[in-house]
Amino acid sequence: MEDNFNKQVSRLSIVIALTIINVILIFKVGFSTLITLTTLFTIFGLSFIISTILWLLFFKKRTIFSYYNFNFCLTPLVINLFFLFNYVFSNNPKEEVYYFTKQIQSVKGKEHESSLITLENNKYSAFTGIRLFFDYNKMFQKDYISYTFEDGLLGWKVVKSVDFFYTDKRLGK
Repeated sequence: MEDNFNKQVSRLSIVIALTIINVILIFKVGFSTLITLTTLFTIFGLSFIISTILWLLFFKKRTIFSYYNFNFCLTPLVINLFFLFNYVFSNNPKEEVYYFTKQIQSVKGKEHESSLITLENNKYSAFTGIRLFFDYNKMFQKDYISYTFEDGLLGWKVVKSVDFFYTDKRLGK
């Protein structure tokens, strides 16, 4: 009985580790890729459908992973690895600088600045991932953003670095 418990704990540890890896990869690499969120989620959705069919046809009796582990841990990991290869093996850096405004969100009747930005001329409006930031303090009282883009191995452009700055600091205004 203790041996069975150890196997379950071991499998649960693998599931937790893979889930953490997947979440980190999707936020750090997936959102840094110039791909719309609709396309990103469509890729993951189609991969779930394909992996379900593959699991039912070929792996159901031959794998140590359950359907849920296979579909919700391994499948996203494979997709995230494609995005990681695209990101890591990118080249041809180009810097782009844009004036930005912070979007306003209403919470309980009060308006607050959001960490989702709008670039001048609505540039990259379809790519929410590169305009959403989780650290508001980096962009506080800043009005320009500098992106360093590179061409990814699989053809998707990726954001390699982001720098927020004041108008006076970089543009000499």
